[in-house]
Amino acid sequence: MGTASQSAKSDSRETEIVYRVEGHTKINGNPLVVANENINLRVTQGSLVGIFGPNGAGKTTLVRQMAGLLRPTQGDILLCGYNIVREPGRVSQLVGYYGQKVLALRAHKLHEVLYIAGLLRGQRRTEVRQQAREIIGRFASLTHLRIGFLTV
Repeated sequence: MGTASQSAKSDSRETEIVYRVEGHTKINGNPLVVANENINLRVTQGSLVGIFGPNGAGKTTLVRQMAGLLRPTQGDILLCGYNIVREPGRVSQLVGYYGQKVLALRAHKLHEVLYIAGLLRGQRRTEVRQQAREIIGRFASLTHLRIGFLTV
């Protein structure tokens, strides 16, 4: 049996998990094609995650489900404790998704896209500018590139 300090320690680790994907499977079409099979993933706050694989491996399908745009066939996806399979509307409050084929913002620079996304999510201009500066600070070497270059 754990002590109270051990319990508090595990609770604090739990709050650091931003995304939790459990038993996630996505099956498409007729004939049936498995896009994702039994994926388990945890993403902690402040981490940068890359999803790699060959064409057709299900990377985009997984990301679209994590953005609340597709429902998995089975499994759960939790974002900051919210089950986004049951509450997909929560995602837009917490995540910005920019698909590879979106052409409207390709000519813009990173700080412009961050600013536009923040305004569209209902944030105040001062808050949007501050968050954009913080994000850009993490990726300073990419700020001069156009979005179209970053997504290709």
